Amino acid sequence: MGTRIIFFQRIMHFINAGLERSAYQRTRRHLLRLNDRILEDMGFSRELLERGQKAWPWRMPEETYAGDPVHPARLRHQTA
Repeated sequence: MGTRIIFFQRIMHFINAGLERSAYQRTRRHLLRLNDRILEDMGFSRELLERGQKAWPWRMPEETYAGDPVHPARLRHQTA
């Protein structure tokens, strides 16, 4: 019985890892569509975004961007 639980836990781990990778890819594609000014205002680095998921979290050092970090959900509410 214990080996079944471990087996299912491993399956869930791989499923969750795949979903997380997919979310990173979607977010990265969306951010890459934005212009450099918006990315800079949000604290994202286009160079890091272009490097891909391995460069996560794609953030510039805090002293180099204009504003505080903006969560995409907050940005969506501000523009609506």
